[in-house]
Amino acid sequence: MNYCCVLLSEQDGRFYLAGTGDLRARLQKHNSGLVHSTAHHRPLGLIY
Repeated sequence: MNYCCVLLSEQDGRFYLAGTGDLRARLQKHNSGLVHSTAHHRPLGLIY
């Protein structure tokens, strides 16, 4: 199953959209700094 999720940067209040088949792994990648677009905006929380 594919998911579309909204992430919120706790550092600067920006929103990010992400699409994935594995929601937990994708959120972990974002918070580990492995995704270029959000690496400097961590930590990120799942909003939707």
